[in-house]
Amino acid sequence: MPSTLITDFAEGANPSSAKSVARFVISEPGTPINADNLYRLLREIQQTPCIFSLPAPESLTDAANGASFDEHGSTAAVAVMLQRQIGYDVARYAMMRGQGFKEHWWFECIEKDIGLAALSLARDLLATMARQPDDATLKAATAAALDSLLEPVDLYTWFVWRAAQRLGIPCRPMLRGALYYELGLGARSRRAVKGMFEPETHISYLIGNDKWQTVALLREAGIAVPPQRLVTSFDAASKAAAAFGYPVVVKPVSSGRQRGVVLNIRSEAELRDVCARIPSGKAYLVERHVAGRSYRIVTVDGRLLSAHELEPPFVTGNGRDSIATLVAEENRSPLRGKGKRFAYQPIDLAAIEHSGKTPFGDRGLTTQSVPAAGERVDLSYFGGGGHAGLSIEVTDRVHRDYDKIL
Repeated sequence: MPSTLITDFAEGANPSSAKSVARFVISEPGTPINADNLYRLLREIQQTPCIFSLPAPESLTDAANGASFDEHGSTAAVAVMLQRQIGYDVARYAMMRGQGFKEHWWFECIEKDIGLAALSLARDLLATMARQPDDATLKAATAAALDSLLEPVDLYTWFVWRAAQRLGIPCRPMLRGALYYELGLGARSRRAVKGMFEPETHISYLIGNDKWQTVALLREAGIAVPPQRLVTSFDAASKAAAAFGYPVVVKPVSSGRQRGVVLNIRSEAELRDVCARIPSGKAYLVERHVAGRSYRIVTVDGRLLSAHELEPPFVTGNGRDSIATLVAEENRSPLRGKGKRFAYQPIDLAAIEHSGKTPFGDRGLTTQSVPAAGERVDLSYFGGGGHAGLSIEVTDRVHRDYDKIL
């Protein structure tokens, strides 16, 4: 009969730790765990790529020294290591008596759901270790566990939470399973959704998703914006393009992450093809195409905090390999992979081509073309992590007058 897991969660400072803890009891007596096997598992977790990982605490190196661990202690150690590998600053775990349990183990955690998920995944990984898996099987199981642990995490919220951890600011979720949370205590507490604080910021976010309203507000503020028209048909779009002059851009009225945006439309034939894919009667925007770089600027209380250039995915020719081969080589970078553990997503060349407009295609190149040595080939018109591109910090290059504009 399988053993039963009984859990409890203590939020905030408690007799065991200054951080929240998960307490648990496994109904069956703890069976000894081979120290070498446990160390192998902990090391595999630590070596599984994740850009958020923290170094292993000294408490987890006991396994390398042949310390005696039973099922309970091993489970706690693995649960701590899993959390650290996705960036949660927890370290302590121990066996204890009392507090509602005759004898139990506890380990630190930041969020209840993440802590309890780590506990369940730790048990699964230890069960895998009991079967003496080969290296490939263990790597796959560990990667799957970390992906599962990160899957429900909203990264906008996660970055705020991690910053709060470093500053010692209390942070707690407001609703189970929601993205609302509170930083601080009492009268100085601040509530937020994702990375947005205060109602004005949320209103700005909603307006910012409406491209028609955004451009109108920027124009009224005296900021230069390209000419733009709201249209519902190809005929209206064609007249707008003729008035602005090609190339033009077609984009939905409301969306984010450049979804539905088509850049550098250079002729009426290209415009007709783009408009044919838009549902009849649906409103969209046509504006003059302005070539340049894309930036994301972060502000806090009206002050510039950071700026990043959103660079598109690209490859550099070597005079021998095709664009497709160069992309395959780039995708082998340890920084690229599917899921939230990686800094950049793999470059999906087929999906980029399916979008219909590519910088290399507009140059008359195909995926089988061989770029010259040192030649840069941009693969997409869009940059940043959401498009498998790069996000490069350029805060020091932003003119300080932007502080006055913001």
